[in-house]
Amino acid sequence: MPTIKKAIKPQKTETQITSKMLKELRQEINQALKEVANNHNINIDCGNCSYDDNEATYKLKINTKNDEGQLITKEYNNLLDLSKSDINGFDINGIYTLQGKKVSLEGYSYRSPKYPVHVLDLESGKKYKASNNWFDRVVRKVICRDEPLFNEY
Repeated sequence: MPTIKKAIKPQKTETQITSKMLKELRQEINQALKEVANNHNINIDCGNCSYDDNEATYKLKINTKNDEGQLITKEYNNLLDLSKSDINGFDINGIYTLQGKKVSLEGYSYRSPKYPVHVLDLESGKKYKASNNWFDRVVRKVICRDEPLFNEY
């Protein structure tokens, strides 16, 4: 009579993946990827992670840079396309005022109907989103008759 072999249960490992471990690992991965990115004049960012006890998957985002060293993102390409198709044209590298802050244009998101314009505060380095109304009035210099020029608080 043949011998029946029982299935061997997989042994649990001592090391289990935790969120704290993954946060530290992400920092080390980003640090290691900086040298690779500099060698190829690109930006590499280790992003979101999904995991369970024994396996983790990170998302890598890679962007090219232009001659000035600015990252070329999907939103930046949208802004370039918008500037080329605009009848009056606008200065994509201009400095504009948003609520008293000097800002520059970073990108444009077609998927964001309320705040599609991405701007960078030149003093603090923070990024903000602005409305289409602001973009039309300040950047494109179009006067919208049916909308107020400013919002009262």
